[in-house]
Amino acid sequence: TLVIVDASQALGLINIDMKNIDIDFLVFAGHKTMYGPFGIGGYIYNSDYELKMFSTGGTGSNSTDLHMPKELPYRYEPGSYNIEAIFGTYNGIKWIESNNIKEKEFELTKYCVEKLKKLKNIELYIPKDNEKHIGIISFNLLGYKAEEVASILDEDFNICVRAGHHCAPKVGAFLGDNAKYGMVRVSLGYFNTEEDIDKLSEALEELL
Repeated sequence: TLVIVDASQALGLINIDMKNIDIDFLVFAGHKTMYGPFGIGGYIYNSDYELKMFSTGGTGSNSTDLHMPKELPYRYEPGSYNIEAIFGTYNGIKWIESNNIKEKEFELTKYCVEKLKKLKNIELYIPKDNEKHIGIISFNLLGYKAEEVASILDEDFNICVRAGHHCAPKVGAFLGDNAKYGMVRVSLGYFNTEEDIDKLSEALEELL
């Protein structure tokens, strides 16, 4: 059995010990918590399992060969590299290392949860342990579809959130009847402020 973890919303914010929790592949995106540009992703390999590429569009660095190189990482890197995105993600990682990213996002998340918990007719989908909660807060307002809430926040309050199943449709069904049709997701980042969260809370209070 292979264990593949999508860490797109976590890598850069929390420490992940792949060996201790037996992760074979850790997948990430450059443009989220790595603070890089769009158009780049990757995975960290911690397994003896050999992935087989079914389509490459070329044979990598040696165009005269009929097969991809055997050496890693070139075996899985056909075509031209997205140099700008690679360089941007590299600098995003360096920037994360030199700033207090984790601590600030943790405090913002804690503050936002406290504000949202005070609202009536809101259903929050958050961990019980606040010490393990950072960056992402999902919720529904009773009486509204998630898409309605996101649209109103965007058009009337200039607040950007996401609505839907967030690339995990089965999770919604697991969380209950209100979540199976989608959720509103707040994604907090280093450049957000408590004032941003206050505006969100006030806007939701108007809807309720």
